[in-house]
Amino acid sequence: MDTHNLRERYEQILADEGEHVARAALASGAERRGAPRVAVVCADMSVNAQVPVSAINLSASGACFFAEHPFPAGSQIELSIGTAFTVQAAVVNCVMEETGSDLLEVHYRVHCRFAGEADGRSLLVLAKDREGEF
Repeated sequence: MDTHNLRERYEQILADEGEHVARAALASGAERRGAPRVAVVCADMSVNAQVPVSAINLSASGACFFAEHPFPAGSQIELSIGTAFTVQAAVVNCVMEETGSDLLEVHYRVHCRFAGEADGRSLLVLAKDREGEF
């Protein structure tokens, strides 16, 4: 997808998600990302080409995802959608959360910042376009 079409598709996604994005920003209090967050369900995401993750939301500037293993704050990772696209990111924080009815299982909520917003927009567009696949 060329740069112009990518930008148009990104703007379309934000317009489609508009009310939801605005409500989420208000509900969360101080929005720390420089770009609106969009909820994403993409089954084919991984970190460093081998660790499957479940995306919660993406923006042009960063991502939030669940992983089964922790990623240390400050570490550099590669967030990928299949073999189609990979973006460089820095882990901002990683928080362990208890899961399951007995709270004996855990997963990690990882927040990361992309190296560049153009890559973040590309990842978001690809993830939204692949929702429901797999």
